[in-house]
Amino acid sequence: MSLVASVPKDTHFGYIPEHSYLDHMIHTLPIVVKVKGKTVPVPAFVEALRRGITKHLFLIGLDPGNSAMKLAMYDASGRIVTHYVPAIVAPAQEFGTGTLPVTYHERFDDGSLLMGTWIGEQALKYGASLPTGNTAERLNDPRYIPFLLQTIIELIIKAGYPPGDYDVILCLGVRNQEIRQTREGSQVEEHVQTALDHRLKRVSRGFERIDEQGATTDWRVTVDRVVAGPQSFAGFSLWYKRPDGKAATQQVHGVVDLDFGAFDLSRLLIDCTPGQKITHRRDRVGNGMMIDLIQPFAEAMAARYHLTDIDDALALQWYLYGQAQVGGFVVNVNELVAEVQARQIPSIIANAFKGQQRTTDFYRLKGGGVILMKQELISKMHDLGRKQRESDAPPKYLLLPPPYAVVENAAGLLANLDLMVRGLAG
Repeated sequence: MSLVASVPKDTHFGYIPEHSYLDHMIHTLPIVVKVKGKTVPVPAFVEALRRGITKHLFLIGLDPGNSAMKLAMYDASGRIVTHYVPAIVAPAQEFGTGTLPVTYHERFDDGSLLMGTWIGEQALKYGASLPTGNTAERLNDPRYIPFLLQTIIELIIKAGYPPGDYDVILCLGVRNQEIRQTREGSQVEEHVQTALDHRLKRVSRGFERIDEQGATTDWRVTVDRVVAGPQSFAGFSLWYKRPDGKAATQQVHGVVDLDFGAFDLSRLLIDCTPGQKITHRRDRVGNGMMIDLIQPFAEAMAARYHLTDIDDALALQWYLYGQAQVGGFVVNVNELVAEVQARQIPSIIANAFKGQQRTTDFYRLKGGGVILMKQELISKMHDLGRKQRESDAPPKYLLLPPPYAVVENAAGLLANLDLMVRGLAG
């Protein structure tokens, strides 16, 4: 069970500006644009000349979260397609019978193959989470680049494209604290940009993919370019911008954007007064859901059942299911989950809202923590006078449900990249 699939989709979200990128994504509407006087689906790629050959460079928004890779691209009809893969890698196992998970082998230029690997939820039982930390630290792990490229292949498949060689432009989200503000605008910290240039730009890897039925396909992914941007602000752009680059709403002048991520709890205070340049201030106001909620649950499990070295991804699965496997037996841990929630969630919410009650602003709540703490966050909105009814026009806040709560930043990075290549960013 993934964080994305753990809760049914809601039907009432809050205020989403009509014709915004987010409006298109939630209602699975194709985005269409004018090209040479004709209305066509928004291009999924741009053409570029590379060594005398015209290449199709596919646009991909990529949010490399500490707990999972979130990705977005356009399908051929112009719809936003998203994908979520827990950041877990395992060596492929050999079994005599039964259906095996999707297996990847990296293929070298001489045709030889590396040992097979499983990724995501399929790797949970036999693997381990990828390293957490800053962007440079994660890119240095030898498992990370193959994992990243394999998740891109899974996204391409989900978007309906056939096997083959793909060149991509990545709009990659970096942590808010890895971005600094200058007179020229937001700038990526130099050590982060160096890591992206050295580890990811121009990377090209080939893979053999074996699906659950044993069918084999060959793939190659080449990263043509990497554009870095702040993760949380990208989600705001998805909500605020239309595909023509204009604002989707004139009603909202100020936004408090709370991103309850796995290892960061981030708050953006955004001034989007119509007719003025958008300005914002970023603050890291907490450690994120893994540190403040899931790891305390893992510690409680270890103490009660005498367990050691519980992987974060496994602890998250137990937390979401409300049951764990201990000594070969399945045990109900809902009571322990409730104890940890009662102890931890009040301080998480207090940190998110401390010092900035901004009663005149619109609240946007997103990230995996929204799924884990939905009722508590709704209660907090009620405490702030934001009790939301179906008849409210406009609604007083936006609490993104799954799967959108966790993939919004990736889709926003795609939207920003789309506007940039079409010359509409600003």
